Amino acid sequence: DFLAAGWPRCAYTVSKVAVNAYTRILQRQLEKKGNKYEGVVVYSIHPGSQHSKISQESPLAAADAAKSIICTALLDPCEHLRGKFIWDDLQIVNSDQGTLAGMSVGMCL
Repeated sequence: DFLAAGWPRCAYTVSKVAVNAYTRILQRQLEKKGNKYEGVVVYSIHPGSQHSKISQESPLAAADAAKSIICTALLDPCEHLRGKFIWDDLQIVNSDQGTLAGMSVGMCL
């Protein structure tokens, strides 16, 4: 039973987990290729906005949600974002520990 194993009911949610896992895999593959890809940083970000066909309600306006994406896109490549999942408040989500507790990364916004 998938629910007993801790998997969510919603296929959409499972697809987001897959995106986050692929983010980590892709970053590791690039790092194995060496210096040629040293400036490439792969991470996934939850912008905080939930405006979609699934939900029209959101605690964050779409314009505010875009700020976190723009902020991280303009950063110089840095070690602490590589292969990470970032929340809309720019906290790194510690998915290895099975928790949404993030670590402060001290970036802009």
